[in-house]
Amino acid sequence: MEKILLYDESQQLFDDSQIASTLQRIPCISAIRTAPDVVAAVEADFTADDEIAIVRLGSSKRMLSIQGSQNAVVRAAFALNENVSQKLRIIDEGYTFDLGFEGVASADALLALLLSESNLE
Repeated sequence: MEKILLYDESQQLFDDSQIASTLQRIPCISAIRTAPDVVAAVEADFTADDEIAIVRLGSSKRMLSIQGSQNAVVRAAFALNENVSQKLRIIDEGYTFDLGFEGVASADALLALLLSESNLE
């Protein structure tokens, strides 16, 4: 699980300036870049326990992707869910799971849920 995707449950597009502003409020986020290339509208680094994940809002503005170490990816996903105004869902690239965040109280609980749904260890 080195890459996961977050999308708005109501299928609304993300607003790049709102996402950039949200990223600035998350303590583990650094190096926020707006329109760094044609693939991303916003990109930032997330660091947790010396592990890094890249958070990226795609240029289509339909999904946030998070790529990096498993620990950093899950912690970034949880932090984003806690800080964005939209109701998010989480999927992996292989579509092994498509889950909401309801009842998920911590990043560790999210990791346990994702591992149980994807049959990974």
